[in-house]
Amino acid sequence: METLKMPRQIDSRDLGLQVLVDCESPDVDIVAVHGLGATPSTTWTKAVKQQERAEPKNINWYSNLMMLLPTTGTKAPVQEEKRINWLSDPTMLPALVTNARIMTFNYDSNWYGDDAIKLRLVHVANDLSRELERQRRVRLVKACPLNLIYFQDCSSRRLIFIGHCFGGLVIEKVFYFM
Repeated sequence: METLKMPRQIDSRDLGLQVLVDCESPDVDIVAVHGLGATPSTTWTKAVKQQERAEPKNINWYSNLMMLLPTTGTKAPVQEEKRINWLSDPTMLPALVTNARIMTFNYDSNWYGDDAIKLRLVHVANDLSRELERQRRVRLVKACPLNLIYFQDCSSRRLIFIGHCFGGLVIEKVFYFM
């Protein structure tokens, strides 16, 4: 029987609306909402395969055999898996939609185990709705030549949602609040 893998918890500093990509004067806001038992670092990313190493042509058969045999005493260092986030990588979504501010909405989605949280759809949707209102109502803009700071209302800017699993239900409920 297969055991369930516990999801990584989201750091409390990363909860809420996080801006991944910003631009000078965005025409659209894109908000991605992950699902239950997931995190933004796994939902919107893909593991990058390392390039196969080119082997020299004249390797000794003995050294090839030695590489296959288990070693005793020392373990090879575990390499951290490289991941690419298609929401923020400059060659992916930001390259296709250059006039967008791209954000993720992060919530604690650990739904089982000892650290399971009491999660209700209406609460998560309400949090997202409030965060969106705050983020889009007032946007800090700095005018570079004179170093002036002013605020801009962004509430009429187009808004695109991307939802995965429970995140889609959260988005649907946000429309109820709008």
